[in-house]
Amino acid sequence: LKNANNKTSADLSQSIIETAQATISFSRSWKDNLSSADAYWVYPSQVKKGAPTGQYLPKGAFIIEGKRNFVKNLEIKLAIGLSFIEDRPLFIVGPFSAILKRSIYLRNMMPSGFDVVKASKKIKSDFVDYSIKNEYPERLINHLKHLSIDEIVRILPVGQFKLLPIEKGELKYDFNNFLPK
Repeated sequence: LKNANNKTSADLSQSIIETAQATISFSRSWKDNLSSADAYWVYPSQVKKGAPTGQYLPKGAFIIEGKRNFVKNLEIKLAIGLSFIEDRPLFIVGPFSAILKRSIYLRNMMPSGFDVVKASKKIKSDFVDYSIKNEYPERLINHLKHLSIDEIVRILPVGQFKLLPIEKGELKYDFNNFLPK
């Protein structure tokens, strides 16, 4: 985590849990259809790029020295949401609590079920339907309709997906600023 010194203890704990959940969800655990996994974190000073004297370390590898701080039994679960960066619509993926704050609407996903292409098509069509049903601007609906499935596929982890219902996010967005692609 960067700028950890600028965070309160509660914010830091939440950030560690969110980062750990994202890490395990984008790991092999998703592809293996696991329901939970463990992660650990260390301080930057514990990460060493060189091997101890007399030992060999392959190129690109590193060593962790000292105590590993485990975050145990985290649920493997992600959310995909529709957000806006510089007034352009963008799909974002991450832990539910992080995506909830940054999206106008979102949907939780868990391992198992649809393959990544079918899941992406379903996400796209359901987001279009949700936008129509909730009377979002026509420009946004048209943008979603013309969005390439590849833009969704490339941000999802490898594996299968169980899609949970769409929920309203906490992001309040002024659609007058919306710039279609």
